[in-house]
Amino acid sequence: MGVGFYIELDREVDFETFVEGKPLAWVFEELEVFCKEHNLKAISDYVYDDMSRFELENEFPNKMKEWHPLLEGIEWISKLVATLEKEKPSFLGEYTIETFLLILEVLKKAQMEDPTIQWHFGIDF
Repeated sequence: MGVGFYIELDREVDFETFVEGKPLAWVFEELEVFCKEHNLKAISDYVYDDMSRFELENEFPNKMKEWHPLLEGIEWISKLVATLEKEKPSFLGEYTIETFLLILEVLKKAQMEDPTIQWHFGIDF
């Protein structure tokens, strides 16, 4: 068991959106630093989770439920993957880039279905 990220869309779509997000959680802290060092948004910029369902509510105040345009996510992941492939940081896990590419595929499919759909990451504990 462990933490993982998942894609949440603001409406239903006609295809599977599940991508195993644990590989991103395994390198989360290093990835956050890498993104800041390369002037890229980080996963945490795209995460929403309602912490009120946990007793940790005071430690993690509830963020407003932010949604992001699909195109923004597509551009962000494309830049991030290109930078990761170029820099080849030592923290990269075996499935980190593959996971981002699967998420990118979901966002692109959603955009083809309805470009007004918005998204964010949720956290699965």
